[in-house]
Amino acid sequence: MRKLFCLFFGFFVFFGAGLSCNASSDSKKYFTDVHQDQLYYSSIESLYELGVVKGYVDKTFLPNNLINRAEFLKIVMGYFNLIGYSHVPVSGTNCFSDVKDQWFAGYVCSAHEKGVVDGYKNGTFQPQANISLAEASKIIYNFRNLSKGLDTKVSNPWYEKYVESLAGKKAIPFTITGFDHLLTRGEMAEIVLDFVVSSAGASTGISLSYDDLVSMSNLSSKANFAYRFQKFYGHTLKENGVPDGVDSSTFKRIMLGTSNCGLNDHGKDECELVESELYRDANRIYNYPPDTYDHKLTVLEGTDAKTFEVHPDIISQYASDKNNFYVTDKENPLYHKTDKTPNKVQLALDKAKFDTVYDSSIGSFLKDKNGFYYALDDFKNPRKIELFHADNFKLIGDFGSVILFADGGNLYMAKQMKSYGYTSDDIIIKKLDYVDLTSLELLTSTFENLTIVGYFKDKSKVYYFGSSEEVPITKGFYYTVSKEFLSEVTGVDVETFEAIQPGGGLATEQYFTDKNGVYLAEGQKMLKIEGADKITFGIVFVFKDFDKFSPAYPEYYLKDKNNIWVLNADGIVEKVVGVSPEGFDYAKYLQDKGVEHWEEKG
Repeated sequence: MRKLFCLFFGFFVFFGAGLSCNASSDSKKYFTDVHQDQLYYSSIESLYELGVVKGYVDKTFLPNNLINRAEFLKIVMGYFNLIGYSHVPVSGTNCFSDVKDQWFAGYVCSAHEKGVVDGYKNGTFQPQANISLAEASKIIYNFRNLSKGLDTKVSNPWYEKYVESLAGKKAIPFTITGFDHLLTRGEMAEIVLDFVVSSAGASTGISLSYDDLVSMSNLSSKANFAYRFQKFYGHTLKENGVPDGVDSSTFKRIMLGTSNCGLNDHGKDECELVESELYRDANRIYNYPPDTYDHKLTVLEGTDAKTFEVHPDIISQYASDKNNFYVTDKENPLYHKTDKTPNKVQLALDKAKFDTVYDSSIGSFLKDKNGFYYALDDFKNPRKIELFHADNFKLIGDFGSVILFADGGNLYMAKQMKSYGYTSDDIIIKKLDYVDLTSLELLTSTFENLTIVGYFKDKSKVYYFGSSEEVPITKGFYYTVSKEFLSEVTGVDVETFEAIQPGGGLATEQYFTDKNGVYLAEGQKMLKIEGADKITFGIVFVFKDFDKFSPAYPEYYLKDKNNIWVLNADGIVEKVVGVSPEGFDYAKYLQDKGVEHWEEKG
């Protein structure tokens, strides 16, 4: 148990959703009791922004409180007047025996005059009575159709056409239990807004139908809830699997379970839930188990519902409240309290012991009062880099599996090793103290044949680095990766050596020049293109197009104003004799070589 869980909040923000001791503290925009993880949040917010609802003087909305007939009539009348479906002025008094000159009299009397409301046979309107779905549907229907002329046709039962109209607009939310269901203020907002914008159940994505309400009318309260649960969440729920005391008005799913999907014995797509889902209401948290269990909701005992929140992760899923963590595991696929800190949180705690200098795809650079460190993703065994001045850290280049960085005095390289006896988690870090940092110049980096390659130089040398991948990936690649950590490029003029990357085409369409000529790179070896004109030189990249995924065997076609060269898959440059660049037929040349599918780049 972790009584001081809230103290760690600051450490967790880095991990996306984070952990919080109050999941809704940042989402209360207009009302102190309406936040994003509640049902019908967006509809309540929308009605407030339109000026249709204001809430109470203490800045609450009380979304779960029932709404009476007078309040409902005022809100619906104001909304339909605002959006132009009707124009009913607020005026009149003494239109019913219980409607005199109270605050709501103008709304009731105007609506009565227009035929929107009739009142009861005893001459009352009963403004303080809580309003049912059936009554509310008639008021909404009449205001919506006032400009067309009210439909006086009588339904049997009387509310059928009104409720059918709501259902047709996808405006009957999950929490409605039947025709005589008394509406809450939150349900009012959802129904009113959905009826006009037809948003297909803004908060839940699905709506009840008239036939659903008929089917539910003779069910017990638990069977009623189980019916709606299956309708909205797609899972079977037995009547005896509904716990006592479920608060239907605030019930919602907060964590999707993991499913395995595939074809069943009848050849139809079918998904099986294999990890528990989580649901909540205002007071409790519930598990819905995998399909191999009984189809029932179980209470997650001992949780603090007000601070409970879930934290989905690629590797694992967990939840927390102010006191505990909750997880699933192989022994128990239902969420349950655990004394073990989840991996994601432990990583955050381990990392929080340091200040982060730089995060990369292959690990993190960290510092504390004692020094500078490199750590893999688990942060458990940070490697101290001796004599490194952490406050002077400077990133030179991050190339994915290769990182160049400096401390103001020396250049360092971190390289992920994936072959030559290393594992994928091995990172080699070396100080390149023979490189002159003051004259360092990055030339180029590119993604070539599933590897990273790059070049840089200082005042005296040109250097090459490549990813440490197993080679060759496929026999015949013209390019192979050097085993060396860092290699020197020889045979070029350092001072004038530069990388040329023409605009357009592939990132790999690069070559190099110095005062002596034009070069293509094969690792640290430079292939000189004899006789090439630097001004007009260019690359045409042609590769075979395979019908299924397979590494392509690249062939480069090189040209200047006078000549065509071919760099084939064996790394040999050949001049194509007897043709000019203007008349060279790439398609015919490839067909003569037996290549039918190709694409020209550059």
